Amino acid sequence: MEGACNAALTVLQTIKPEGIIVVTTPQDMVTNIAHHSQDMADAIGTEVIGLVMNMAYVVCPHCPERIDVFGTLTEAPEGGPAQLATRPLVPDWAALADGGRTADAATEEFDALAERVLSEIGVELTDA
Repeated sequence: MEGACNAALTVLQTIKPEGIIVVTTPQDMVTNIAHHSQDMADAIGTEVIGLVMNMAYVVCPHCPERIDVFGTLTEAPEGGPAQLATRPLVPDWAALADGGRTADAATEEFDALAERVLSEIGVELTDA
């Protein structure tokens, strides 16, 4: 895993983004990797805009029950990056992505995430 971290750090140093969004899933191992992403961003002086918890739960296809596949989620730690969104695992979205049709997937949810990111970086949307 050290090689992967070194490669990621090299990419961050090369492109020097002003900020990053850390995307993770609610599994201990993946969350630890997300913390490494935050450490890398800190090392090069890049802001962590926020955190997106992806594939956090599944909604039962037969009822509205939410199933926490990886166990109960914890909130983002105080003083850390803002938790921008908690997204479900949606098989239909995966099928759309596999078919190259990501724009057809849950536009309201992704628009809300985009608005939250813009709010975090201080960009106000105006009605056009």
